[in-house]
Amino acid sequence: RKFVGNRKRRAAAFKNQSRNCELSDMEPRIARGKYQVQSQVEYGLMRTNIDISKLLSSSLFIALFFISANSSAAEFSGYVALTTDYVKRGVTQSDSDPALQLGAELSFKNGLFLGAWGSTIDITNGPSRQRDLELNYYAGFVFDVSNSWQLSIGAVAYDYPGQTGTIDYGYLEYSMGANFSDFIWIDVAYSSDLYHTGRSTTNIELYAERPVGKIWSIGGGAGHYD
Repeated sequence: RKFVGNRKRRAAAFKNQSRNCELSDMEPRIARGKYQVQSQVEYGLMRTNIDISKLLSSSLFIALFFISANSSAAEFSGYVALTTDYVKRGVTQSDSDPALQLGAELSFKNGLFLGAWGSTIDITNGPSRQRDLELNYYAGFVFDVSNSWQLSIGAVAYDYPGQTGTIDYGYLEYSMGANFSDFIWIDVAYSSDLYHTGRSTTNIELYAERPVGKIWSIGGGAGHYD
């Protein structure tokens, strides 16, 4: 969870690093109870909604990119991580195995930022439903409200390239966050249609981190996922 520069830390709510994942223990039950009885007509409608959602998310990120390009000089950062496990909201996303993660971000002096992040995963939800790769595309805006406090808003588009099966697990999540002196983060994330099931979710998270020496840091957090 180590980012380069304060801007990266203020954007931490939208990155979902190795302590994060998007699989909850209710997901297999949703998949079994809802999608295995979907009719062909319902499935066609679901696919239409997915395409519209992806179009809207792509338009949002493209618009933010052009706004940013005309605003001020950009700072670019990239990072590579090898984690012992990829976990979010209490559930492993890599089947308790190591995961390789890559990320890149553009941030601007006016507070706009956008980037992409990816990780290897290992999620199986029944026969013929497998996910091995997760990609996140995110964008947002961060601004100072005092010398110590910053607020941020943003959106993340989750995608799973190469997933097998008839279910499209990609979805959008919207976030608001507050950061105190790059020490404490409070984040609230909301999705109106998790995995295109029609179910909304809310996640509230508190995280704190302190540097230990020049190259190490220690942190911890707690959250509530509904």
